[in-house]
Amino acid sequence: CIYLSECSEVLLTTSTDEHDISSGVLLYPNPNSGEFYLDMSADFIGEYELQVMNIQVQLFYLHKRFIGDQERIETSNLPPGIYMLLLRDEEGRTARRRFTKINR
Repeated sequence: CIYLSECSEVLLTTSTDEHDISSGVLLYPNPNSGEFYLDMSADFIGEYELQVMNIQVQLFYLHKRFIGDQERIETSNLPPGIYMLLLRDEEGRTARRRFTKINR
Protein backbone atom coordinates (compact mmCIF):
# COMPACT_ATOMS: atom_id res chain seq x y z
CA CYS A 1 0.00 0.00 0.00
CA ILE A 2 1.36 3.42 -0.96
CA TYR A 3 0.47 6.36 1.24
CA LEU A 4 -1.25 9.18 -0.61
CA SER A 5 -3.79 10.82 1.67
CA GLU A 6 -5.65 7.67 2.55
CA CYS A 7 -4.46 4.14 2.19
CA SER A 8 -6.45 1.69 0.09
CA GLU A 9 -5.72 -1.91 -0.66
CA VAL A 10 -5.39 -2.61 -4.36
CA LEU A 11 -5.16 -6.08 -5.82
CA LEU A 12 -3.55 -6.33 -9.24
CA THR A 13 -3.75 -9.55 -11.20
CA THR A 14 -2.33 -10.59 -14.52
CA SER A 15 -3.79 -13.44 -16.45
CA THR A 16 -1.83 -16.35 -17.79
CA ASP A 17 -4.98 -18.41 -18.03
CA GLU A 18 -5.11 -20.33 -21.30
CA HIS A 19 -8.85 -19.62 -21.40
CA ASP A 20 -8.30 -15.83 -21.49
CA ILE A 21 -8.24 -14.57 -25.09
CA SER A 22 -8.37 -10.85 -24.25
CA SER A 23 -5.04 -10.16 -25.94
CA GLY A 24 -6.60 -11.11 -29.29
CA VAL A 25 -9.52 -8.67 -28.98
CA LEU A 26 -9.47 -4.97 -29.88
CA LEU A 27 -12.36 -2.65 -29.01
CA TYR A 28 -12.47 0.88 -30.47
CA PRO A 29 -13.17 3.77 -30.28
CA ASN A 30 -13.13 3.98 -26.53
CA PRO A 31 -14.80 6.08 -25.24
CA ASN A 32 -17.60 6.05 -27.80
CA SER A 33 -20.81 8.00 -28.29
CA GLY A 34 -22.99 5.52 -30.15
CA GLU A 35 -21.08 2.61 -31.63
CA PHE A 36 -17.82 0.74 -31.41
CA TYR A 37 -16.05 -1.96 -33.33
CA LEU A 38 -14.75 -5.25 -32.05
CA ASP A 39 -11.82 -6.79 -33.94
CA MET A 40 -10.68 -10.35 -33.33
CA SER A 41 -7.25 -11.67 -34.24
CA ALA A 42 -7.20 -14.50 -36.78
CA ASP A 43 -6.47 -17.03 -34.01
CA PHE A 44 -9.81 -16.34 -32.34
CA ILE A 45 -12.25 -15.98 -35.22
CA GLY A 46 -15.24 -18.22 -34.65
CA GLU A 47 -18.58 -18.43 -32.89
CA TYR A 48 -18.93 -16.37 -29.70
CA GLU A 49 -21.51 -15.18 -27.24
CA LEU A 50 -21.16 -11.42 -26.72
CA GLN A 51 -22.54 -9.66 -23.63
CA VAL A 52 -22.47 -6.01 -22.59
CA MET A 53 -23.08 -5.23 -18.90
CA ASN A 54 -22.92 -2.09 -16.81
CA ILE A 55 -20.89 -1.89 -13.61
CA GLN A 56 -23.92 -3.12 -11.63
CA VAL A 57 -23.77 -6.29 -13.80
CA GLN A 58 -27.07 -5.53 -15.54
CA LEU A 59 -27.14 -7.13 -18.98
CA PHE A 60 -27.80 -4.62 -21.77
CA TYR A 61 -26.83 -6.57 -24.88
CA LEU A 62 -26.59 -10.24 -25.75
CA HIS A 63 -25.61 -11.57 -29.14
CA LYS A 64 -25.31 -15.34 -29.34
CA ARG A 65 -23.69 -15.94 -32.71
CA PHE A 66 -20.90 -13.46 -33.34
CA ILE A 67 -18.81 -15.01 -36.11
CA GLY A 68 -16.04 -13.20 -37.93
CA ASP A 69 -13.11 -10.90 -37.48
CA GLN A 70 -15.03 -7.64 -36.97
CA GLU A 71 -18.35 -6.75 -35.38
CA ARG A 72 -20.03 -3.32 -35.16
CA ILE A 73 -21.80 -2.86 -31.83
CA GLU A 74 -24.50 -0.20 -31.55
CA THR A 75 -24.54 1.59 -28.17
CA SER A 76 -26.78 4.60 -28.85
CA ASN A 77 -29.53 3.09 -26.65
CA LEU A 78 -27.17 2.81 -23.64
CA PRO A 79 -27.06 5.58 -21.05
CA PRO A 80 -23.63 7.17 -20.51
CA GLY A 81 -21.47 5.10 -18.19
CA ILE A 82 -18.83 2.42 -17.86
CA TYR A 83 -19.56 -1.00 -19.36
CA MET A 84 -17.94 -4.41 -19.58
CA LEU A 85 -17.95 -6.41 -22.78
CA LEU A 86 -17.62 -10.18 -22.35
CA LEU A 87 -16.94 -12.66 -25.15
CA ARG A 88 -17.15 -16.41 -24.58
CA ASP A 89 -16.48 -19.09 -27.20
CA GLU A 90 -17.68 -22.69 -27.41
CA GLU A 91 -14.48 -23.92 -25.69
CA GLY A 92 -15.02 -21.67 -22.67
CA ARG A 93 -12.34 -19.14 -23.63
CA THR A 94 -13.24 -15.60 -22.60
CA ALA A 95 -12.25 -12.02 -23.34
CA ARG A 96 -13.22 -8.99 -21.31
CA ARG A 97 -12.98 -5.36 -22.34
CA ARG A 98 -14.14 -2.26 -20.49
CA PHE A 99 -15.50 0.71 -22.42
CA THR A 100 -17.05 4.07 -21.68
CA LYS A 101 -20.23 5.36 -23.31
CA ILE A 102 -20.40 9.16 -23.50
CA ASN A 103 -23.11 11.60 -24.66
CA ARG A 104 -22.95 12.75 -28.28
